[in-house]
Amino acid sequence: MTDYEFLPNIPIDEGHTLHQLTGRFQTVKDGLPELPKNSKDQYFRLGYTDRATRQIVIIVNSSLKSLGVLDFAGAAAEDFAGWQTWSSRTASQAERSGDIEGGHGKRGQGVHGSRINC
Repeated sequence: MTDYEFLPNIPIDEGHTLHQLTGRFQTVKDGLPELPKNSKDQYFRLGYTDRATRQIVIIVNSSLKSLGVLDFAGAAAEDFAGWQTWSSRTASQAERSGDIEGGHGKRGQGVHGSRINC
């Protein structure tokens, strides 16, 4: 039997892998549901489960064909640190609530950019 030497790193085609992982969000239309869901999830992480206490504002500009989602849940400094690494295995805060739809994601960062937290 031949001795096998393990490589120090797993060879990976990073660009292709990223394309595969984000394929379901290839168009803005496909990613839109993620934005309000991320806001809802952040409220749940903070313990705001009653809909009446969760303010989520969807801002649409049909002339410029742009959309924004604004919530008032906020983000802590450690949230921003977690957003620095895409698909970080340690960035999730799913343990803060049992009703997080995106519990293994980026702790509130939108698929197409960071969301605004005020």
